[in-house]
Amino acid sequence: MRLEPLENRCLLTSYVLTDLGSLGGPFTTASDINASGQVVGRSETADRSNHAFLWTNEVMIDLGTLGGSYSQAIAINDLGQVVGNSKTPNGADAAFLLNPEDTNGDGSPDRWFRDFDGNGANDLMTALELPAGATSSYASDINNAGNVVGQAGGGTALLWTAAGVTDWARWGVA
Repeated sequence: MRLEPLENRCLLTSYVLTDLGSLGGPFTTASDINASGQVVGRSETADRSNHAFLWTNEVMIDLGTLGGSYSQAIAINDLGQVVGNSKTPNGADAAFLLNPEDTNGDGSPDRWFRDFDGNGANDLMTALELPAGATSSYASDINNAGNVVGQAGGGTALLWTAAGVTDWARWGVA
């Protein structure tokens, strides 16, 4: 067998390096970018905790947590929905889905953090349902239909849709 070199189909001729900044600490890690150029990841805050962030319109937004001490954004789709992982108030690891709001009615999301009750948790961030017997979960990606893939703490593959969570081991797929 002889391998042929792949044709270079790179359409970009140059790249621009952009410093995204931080949430007050010395370190930031980006994990995904959508078609609009919005970037998500995690950044250290001034108090040395790590929080999920969204970088949009040259501004870094602290996405907060599910009420625990840590969060990280893993992926963002073209609708601005963000998935990631966060500690809950009791310290458990939970996959989350963040559904942003369109506060000005122009059809585009413009709010990714809201805390009306003042408890420090992001009200727009929802812990994704766990399958029976699971105590933790982790999100890996989200598509433009809002379907999320990830895993339960034991390594079981999961799919979250509007219909609920599918535990692939239960179906004999994992």
